[in-house]
Amino acid sequence: MVTGHWSLVTEKLDSTLQTEEEEDKFYQAIGWLKGEVSKNEEGKLQITFRDSTSFQLTGDPRVLQALYKQVEQHPGPELCLQCYPQYNLIDKVLYFKVANFFTEEPEEARPGIFTLRGVWQFIPQNRRPVFSIHRNEKRPTEEKVKSQHLPLIWKDQEPFKYQKDSPERAKFYQIEARLISRRGCFGWIRNLAEPTKPPSRVKNVEKGKGKGKGMKKQPRGKAVN
Repeated sequence: MVTGHWSLVTEKLDSTLQTEEEEDKFYQAIGWLKGEVSKNEEGKLQITFRDSTSFQLTGDPRVLQALYKQVEQHPGPELCLQCYPQYNLIDKVLYFKVANFFTEEPEEARPGIFTLRGVWQFIPQNRRPVFSIHRNEKRPTEEKVKSQHLPLIWKDQEPFKYQKDSPERAKFYQIEARLISRRGCFGWIRNLAEPTKPPSRVKNVEKGKGKGKGMKKQPRGKAVN
């Protein structure tokens, strides 16, 4: 039993979907980080690795409140975080949404390693290809979940590029990737399954509402290196 483990009971991790049938496909981006968690100059939480790179942390208010308390009462020691990678396409900044944190590293933790399930493709908003994680169709409709387009280095696989008259369609990939902290991106390690047709997804979380309403603002500014 891991001591010092804190978890938000109501947080529904995408990883729990792995208990369903193996052939059931779903979008996912989740992994582990280990480093020193502290407050930056703006009072926001960040994680700093041994290579001196830092990334901003976000999360459910109750998760952040518990993490703030941990940092204030026990500053210094490294923490192990289970988190979702997030990416601001405008500022080209990678950051992380914390789901759980541990004062001792769990046996199953692999710091810096992430499971990504999504589409490897070019999108209009970005010059380089991205790994797109969309909102799963099975998620509750009231949840405010935005698609994430993560920066990835994958030299051995050609990314999908939409062409109006081409019969080619995007494929769904399930991969393992490593965080390359100094470059603010991920690097492909291996495939976890053969590529297939993408699963169903929800494009519009809230119809009939103004742009940006009810959505959480993404952090702006550059990651600290």
